[in-house]
Amino acid sequence: MSRTKKVLVALLLMIMLAAVTAGLVWHMNHYQMVDFRFYPRNATILNLRGKEITHKHYDKICRQMPGVQVFWDVPFQDTAIANDAKSLKVSTLSDKDVVLLDYFPQLETVDASGCKDYDQLLALQQRRPEVEVVFALELSGGTYFRDARTVEIPRITADEIPYLKCLRKLTTVV
Repeated sequence: MSRTKKVLVALLLMIMLAAVTAGLVWHMNHYQMVDFRFYPRNATILNLRGKEITHKHYDKICRQMPGVQVFWDVPFQDTAIANDAKSLKVSTLSDKDVVLLDYFPQLETVDASGCKDYDQLLALQQRRPEVEVVFALELSGGTYFRDARTVEIPRITADEIPYLKCLRKLTTVV
């Protein structure tokens, strides 16, 4: 290859390298990378609904892009639920579920009718006092609703006594 061709090839390679570098600089100035996914840096809202997003990925987005409002489907009890849900219905509740409910900032009501995971219901009420938890407490064969002020329990066991804390308006126990 002649000297002129070598110079032209070298010049062409330098131009291509400069173009790639300029493209990368532009891309990095306009997009934020989180776990090998790119999001617009100037975004104020990210709509990630319909995409598989893990709790860890969501947390990273919030750390790396503070102030961005993220709409996503929260993986919760073998399904995905929009994070702006105002009410949820559960039939069981684990300790992990209680923590995951923090990913629903607009949550107002949890319908736990039929749920007998009283320790977790109590933990949920303590963790999220602004959320109305709807349930019925079954003690010693009787059913007591969460807004009961007075309960009559002929035979209560020592294990059941702590569950009375679930009845927030309770004033009298007979």
